[in-house]
Amino acid sequence: GGNNGSHGLDSSSILDVRPSNVPGAGLGLFYAGSEPLRKGTVLGSYPGVVIPLPQNLDKLRTYPQCEGYTWRFGDNQFVIDPTDSQGNIQCTVGGGNPSTLGSRLLFSTLLGWWQVPTTLCRINEPPKGFDVNVVTDEDSQHRCVVFSLERDVYPGEEFYIDYGPSYDRSGYGGP
Repeated sequence: GGNNGSHGLDSSSILDVRPSNVPGAGLGLFYAGSEPLRKGTVLGSYPGVVIPLPQNLDKLRTYPQCEGYTWRFGDNQFVIDPTDSQGNIQCTVGGGNPSTLGSRLLFSTLLGWWQVPTTLCRINEPPKGFDVNVVTDEDSQHRCVVFSLERDVYPGEEFYIDYGPSYDRSGYGGP
């Protein structure tokens, strides 16, 4: 249950979390730089704790809101969970496996410095009429997901990805 997630960019200065342009989506992630970001730029990898899917099911039942942020690999064997012990997103996520006694405590105390930003968890699907500008590359062997730009992105633009065919969109609003 190590910590997954790194940024390809100095994200603190050019990525901005603020209310999304997607109706009902809450927060979104925007490009706050002054020059266009070029196609192929790596934003980073999806942050969180990599754990076997069966170990995440109790948390999903208890805190269903965490499902919207949990990345499930295409093979349905593992997930990346960026949420805290109550299934909520904080500014950073540490390591540790909730199914291993003392693991979360170890990471929050002795290894408290090992935290990564959860910024990339704020990327939404585009609203109707908009297209994705971020693509994901899932590496099942190393259990990481890299986010990169599908096209040039300009200052002030919101980042959008496709959540994939298995994502539950029943909670989406709209006509």
